[in-house]
Amino acid sequence: MNSHTKNRSHDATPQVEIQASFDREALGTADPEAHLIVRLRGKKAAPGAPTPPVSLAIVIDASGSMGGAKLANVKHAALLLARRLRPCDRIAVVSFADDVVIHCRPQAMTAEQLALIEAELRTLRTRGSTDLSAGWLTGAALLEPIIEPGRRTHVILLSDGMANRGLCDPTALGERARALRLAGITTTCVGVGAGYSTTQLGPIAEHGGGRFHHADEAHAIERLLLGELEELGAVAVRNVCLGVDAGPDPVVEPVSELVAARSGDQPGTPGGFLLGDLVDGAERTVVFRVKLRDPAVRPTPWQVRVTLAGQHADGSRELTPIESICVLPPSDAGHVPPRPEDAEVVAGAWSASVLRRAADFNERELYPHVQDLLRTEARRMSEYVRGIRQAESALRRACALVEKLTSPVPPPVQKEVFQQGYKGSKGERDLRTTR
Repeated sequence: MNSHTKNRSHDATPQVEIQASFDREALGTADPEAHLIVRLRGKKAAPGAPTPPVSLAIVIDASGSMGGAKLANVKHAALLLARRLRPCDRIAVVSFADDVVIHCRPQAMTAEQLALIEAELRTLRTRGSTDLSAGWLTGAALLEPIIEPGRRTHVILLSDGMANRGLCDPTALGERARALRLAGITTTCVGVGAGYSTTQLGPIAEHGGGRFHHADEAHAIERLLLGELEELGAVAVRNVCLGVDAGPDPVVEPVSELVAARSGDQPGTPGGFLLGDLVDGAERTVVFRVKLRDPAVRPTPWQVRVTLAGQHADGSRELTPIESICVLPPSDAGHVPPRPEDAEVVAGAWSASVLRRAADFNERELYPHVQDLLRTEARRMSEYVRGIRQAESALRRACALVEKLTSPVPPPVQKEVFQQGYKGSKGERDLRTTR
């Protein structure tokens, strides 16, 4: 029996296409695990429908390290974004250093509002240290009173450094981001240059339902900000949560880097994982490892139910949960190899996850941890892809990058590797290159 998928949804027009399948035809007697591949594609219920209005807060790091081209490039990109807004949209602009300045409050995008933004950005100069949390939370507070159904409410936080005043702990920053997301305010972070902290900005974006971008040149910052605006208007499903239920015996672990859902995040998906928003036409692929709890026990057929929950694009109501069910039968064969095309997908998800973790360890100068990744994780994945030429080639390239991170590398290299791993593990598009 082959693995198969059955979709179930009570919506007349599902806004997500979901397909779940195992990486092999059956589970052999010597196979302790298999991989579950979940492919998602967002689609709008009504193509051509009006783009929902947005309320934005652009929060700019104006600390001393942002001097010169970095601040000039950020200001130019912010102005380009403001000029793209419609009269129904609202925008606030905030800057922070060791203080916080509200340059303009969230008002409709009129000629007068645009002129105010232009004047404020023109006179914005660097000053002081980095109270990142104060600037970010001020921007969010400006948006909170104007949250309303049918309108996207979003903060874009741009910084080149590490918070050294106010709230600095990554876990605490993630908790505040989660609270804002549950209140209806999402946050995207843009790391500018090569000196910013991935350990601080990453949790804000991950738990805040936004994205985490890297940019070191003017055109990249412009593309990211305009791409964010474009994707806010192209969301098919908001606040997606993916639940995976394999029953009492198999253990399910994400290979892709995902944030585990908690009580209150999304109803109907206990033990699920947060995916953020799905954009119209964009494909996302996430991978899970499914393994026997006790390898000595002869497996019975595995039936895995994947449930997707979320909100309609306008945020007005919950999406009817969508299910995909797949079955993996046992086999008398000792080993059933993965399909080559699926092994490439699994190896890609593993490579992205390891690159991200290795780059994070490298930034914190934990070089022995990077070496441990090569000794343990790489050995296991090498056994998995043995004999599958393209997957073996992809794995060798990833391991060569990880090997470089076992010792100090230039910060721009570390940031690019981190972003490669981050985007790959999330299944996100790199907006620097996709517009």
